[in-house]
Amino acid sequence: MNGSVCQAPLRIGVLFEFGTLNGGERSLLAVLDQLAPQNVQPFAVCPPGSPLAEELNQRQWKTISPPEHWTKGTLPPETVEFLNQWANENELHLLHANSLTMARRIGTICPDLKLPVTGHVRDIMSLSASSRAALQQLSGLVAVSEATRTALLQQGFPSSKIKTIYNGIDASRFRTPEFRNEFRRELGLADDALLAVNIGQICLRKGQDDFARAAVLLKDRMPNLHFLLVGQRHSTKPESIAFEEEVDAIFESAGLSDRYHRIPFHPKVSEVLSGADILVHSARQEPLGRVLLEAAACSVPIVATDVGGTPEILTHGVSAFLVPPNSSRALAEGIEWVLGTPNRSREFSLAAEKTVREQFSVSRSAEAIFDYWCRTLTMSSHFPGRF
Repeated sequence: MNGSVCQAPLRIGVLFEFGTLNGGERSLLAVLDQLAPQNVQPFAVCPPGSPLAEELNQRQWKTISPPEHWTKGTLPPETVEFLNQWANENELHLLHANSLTMARRIGTICPDLKLPVTGHVRDIMSLSASSRAALQQLSGLVAVSEATRTALLQQGFPSSKIKTIYNGIDASRFRTPEFRNEFRRELGLADDALLAVNIGQICLRKGQDDFARAAVLLKDRMPNLHFLLVGQRHSTKPESIAFEEEVDAIFESAGLSDRYHRIPFHPKVSEVLSGADILVHSARQEPLGRVLLEAAACSVPIVATDVGGTPEILTHGVSAFLVPPNSSRALAEGIEWVLGTPNRSREFSLAAEKTVREQFSVSRSAEAIFDYWCRTLTMSSHFPGRF
């Protein structure tokens, strides 16, 4: 790490909005695992009794439960006192909000906090004037892709306050062929069955309905092809519930129940991918899909929609088969082509794996984050002069 910028260890307070354990949380945990304890000592505000809290406890992070109104309504003045006292008691150097919403909410009280605050932007969306104003109160933002950064720049954010740092993974931990047969047996697959996997939070943005409709199109053309959907729905909005029900109904009404498999959650994505013949990423909007990095590290062929940060990872015709979003027909054609040309798709897989190992390593991401936090501290008006 760049010791000329500041001296480690940095004491970082991470602000988690929810206790879920999705790509954004896993990405930051991977970085901090790489940095701790020599470079960073992490602390966290995290909802208790949650999957994320359990992960933090296993890592022996010092965590604290969030105050009232942490995720709903306007943050009250008591939140300022809560965070300042927490930071003072633990001698924190910097706070980091690990989501766009958390960063926006903390931005509303940033002027009253006694240490600098940075935030991770893991979404591409249009922001209200009040949200933009709140985010600009932070010392800086980390965008997970150039597509994410560009979306912010187009909404008037100064380029000096937004840094692109790709998510990273330890590719060596994702090659687990020894689990292939075991995982497939758990699903009850025949030896000659093919398995198309879709992994992600169940929501309209991830486009699982297009995955389902692509399955219907392939039902008769590829009778040995099975479909696995891995993910949970976190939203309780009626439209979100209806969306999940629609996805299931598409498979069932097409008579695909015996070839359709659901796993709400699996602790090791690598084991799921070990049993896959293809990853189908059907997202309508994707800042930077962690599962794409994981599939590439597992050398699993990929069909993905050409949206957001995906083309920053994958190149059509070189390392993946990319298709337009909102097109079940294009997804079906991509799946059929990849599974029908194994030699060519193997070349894609090797190219994708090479890209991930060279450009998206967790060590590279960790070094960039560490240097970014150091530079933020040295440039901050809160800088206490200890580095």
